[in-house]
Amino acid sequence: MDGAKLDRLARAIAETLTRRQAVLWLSAATSLLGQETARGFQLGPATCREEGAACTLLSGCCDGLTCVTSAINTTYGVCVPGDGGMVSTGTTLISPFSETAVEEVGALMETDTTTPAPDSEADPHARAAESRARKKSRRTDRKTRMDTRRARVQTRRDERQSQQGDDHAAPEEVLIPQLQLKLLFHDFDLPGGVGEESLIPIEVVRVTNRDDVDVVLTRIETIKGPPIEANLPASKFTLGRGASYAFVSGLPSDDIANATKDRYQWLDTVICDEATQKQGYRLTAAFSPGGETYDFVVYCHGRRVTGAVKRAAAAPPRRRNKTDAQKHKRNSRHEKKKKR
Repeated sequence: MDGAKLDRLARAIAETLTRRQAVLWLSAATSLLGQETARGFQLGPATCREEGAACTLLSGCCDGLTCVTSAINTTYGVCVPGDGGMVSTGTTLISPFSETAVEEVGALMETDTTTPAPDSEADPHARAAESRARKKSRRTDRKTRMDTRRARVQTRRDERQSQQGDDHAAPEEVLIPQLQLKLLFHDFDLPGGVGEESLIPIEVVRVTNRDDVDVVLTRIETIKGPPIEANLPASKFTLGRGASYAFVSGLPSDDIANATKDRYQWLDTVICDEATQKQGYRLTAAFSPGGETYDFVVYCHGRRVTGAVKRAAAAPPRRRNKTDAQKHKRNSRHEKKKKR
């Protein structure tokens, strides 16, 4: 093969190959190698190739040169300065007939040297780690946006509730004595009496303190008819927590000084009869002597009552200020409802 044919063959190889062109190229290369082999047998031992010359498997480069081939054709290359042997680099076809072939091949060798070879075992792990990092970053960003939005909504809600609380302050808990009244009917046996003539009816108003603090009883009186009342000194009529006291009607009345620690005969007649409707007893109490008073009523035909009743001329009830513990408990319930 002369130089012109070889030059045309090299240029054809340097262009993009189709499948048919590749077959033709391989056939031509095989023919070239056959001719080179035959020539070698004819001329004797093959000589080494100089820098820039074409090199093959049979015709290697001289000392100090390396035969550099393309990765898609490792049987044909160009001699360039190197450590000897044959080296494949890149997927670009190498043309030994170009004036800049040595420089181009040298640049390809430097690129391959500086580019780290892919690690087939490390790459899957690295890609998996990178994928996990991206997913985690997206989740973090999404959570941050959601938390910011929730905080913004909660802030606006708290501001509205605070404004509503300022405009419509919730009423404080009213502080009222917790007393329970019972009206009991008994027959009292007079000392020295005989038979039924010795029995007389009596009425007992029993008062029990259900509060956690002491309560002072200040007055007892009848509800209807001529006013019958008795003022009670705080020194003798203060009920502790859970304590009870009895006011007796129908027995000879005693002086207040003679009242015992659990009983006082304050009225010598009974007042409950069928003729007087809504008759009964009214008891007045307070938390302290001289403090605000509250009325408790028990009727003859409704023998038990719990809770204060409002008197027409009574002052408005005092309100209980909430403690810090009560406010904290209320706020905790409110937060639990919002989370639901």
